[in-house]
Amino acid sequence: MTSIAKALASHGYFVMNVTYRLTPNWQYPAPIDDLAEAVRYLRHHAKQLNIDPQRIATFGYSAGGHLAALIGLDPRNQIDAIVAGGAPTNMAFWPNGEMSSLFLGGPLRGNEAVYRAASPVSHVTRNSPPVFIYHGTGDQLVPIEHPQALIAQLKKYNVPHEVYWLEGKSHVKTHLFPADSISKAITFLDQHVR
Repeated sequence: MTSIAKALASHGYFVMNVTYRLTPNWQYPAPIDDLAEAVRYLRHHAKQLNIDPQRIATFGYSAGGHLAALIGLDPRNQIDAIVAGGAPTNMAFWPNGEMSSLFLGGPLRGNEAVYRAASPVSHVTRNSPPVFIYHGTGDQLVPIEHPQALIAQLKKYNVPHEVYWLEGKSHVKTHLFPADSISKAITFLDQHVR
């Protein structure tokens, strides 16, 4: 995320690249707790960091996009905008996946509430912050159904959002060669956070 952080910083944004606890040593909600703590840290140290604590956005790709969406959609975090690239949005799409089972403590069956809680699509409301989504149409790791599900919920609740599709690009190529997605995301943030 360093290149994205540098792009944001060159446009006047203060950027905090956050590390979080990972699977298999940690399960949901440990990474969410870590990111929520990072947001609290920013607000608590806003004067010292010379930032406006009322204008905070989340930005991530892949697992980071998933977590950026979850943190951003939780009203307790008071996030102003979300950028989610290549992000899983409905964990039920992987009912028996090895990684989802490790992350969520088992398969979907018997863990429905956890899968729902860990799915950004479950947290969209009419008060959700604006969302920018970018995704490769050739992504097989996080299939296109994920952004489509989130887009449907954003439309249902009339949440402002933009989508940038990277035609034919895989998950990795979208991250490594994002075309105009980062500059478009920054323009989106300029409109909703600045």
